[in-house]
Amino acid sequence: AIVDTGASSNWIDHSIFLRTGCRLKRTRVRAGGVDGQPVEVVGEGKIVVRLAKLSFNVNVVVMRKLPAGILLGLDFLRRTEATLDWERGWLTLSLSHRSGRFEVRALGVEAGSEEEEDVQSLIQELDLSESSVAKQDRERLRDLLIEFADVFVGLGKVEGVFHRIKVP
Repeated sequence: AIVDTGASSNWIDHSIFLRTGCRLKRTRVRAGGVDGQPVEVVGEGKIVVRLAKLSFNVNVVVMRKLPAGILLGLDFLRRTEATLDWERGWLTLSLSHRSGRFEVRALGVEAGSEEEEDVQSLIQELDLSESSVAKQDRERLRDLLIEFADVFVGLGKVEGVFHRIKVP
């Protein structure tokens, strides 16, 4: 998924939406691409977004062909109380769950750089001791992050902008 501060809504490609099994509803939404040309809107619906143990519904507009796959706009950013730290290049999302409050940060990293190794180190050194999440869940999160560390390197690369996920 790509975070787009210029998009007022959340968008999803039709083929991806179909795989979710969620219900597609008719919509009156009309939209244009960045080039101003109209885009084909198929409908709208709700998808379930999962992050660690957190699950929440996100309203999406379904587009026939969305190269980004999933585009998270201001709806998502407001709901997650997103903050941008321009100096550090971080996007922080704050998520509440019955087992605690989580923050997820995305920041710049180039795939294939020394920072790629830093992702592994960062995960190994991750201090979750003050989290209100159960110890076994913290350990499982660390295991998952290590298992899929390569996913975080170069994540969200769009026209020279690079991101990685950091869990404080």
